[in-house]
Amino acid sequence: MLRVGDLDRSITFHEKIATGTDDVYKTAEVVKLFGGKITKEAGPLPGISTKITACLDPGGWKTVFVDNIDFLKELE
Repeated sequence: MLRVGDLDRSITFHEKIATGTDDVYKTAEVVKLFGGKITKEAGPLPGISTKITACLDPGGWKTVFVDNIDFLKELE
């Protein structure tokens, strides 16, 4: 449970969003097209081969896009 005084800390703690996508490479291009900044170029993560891309949108939100098929393979 958070007290009202803890609100700033909770907002800072939860400032990143992760979501699935069918094509991280195309997603990265669309992010760039709409003014977002890519902070992790699209590609596989070392050691697990799951493809991701990460960005910072014009509003300051940090988002990580994870390849849907690769993520499902990790769950098997």
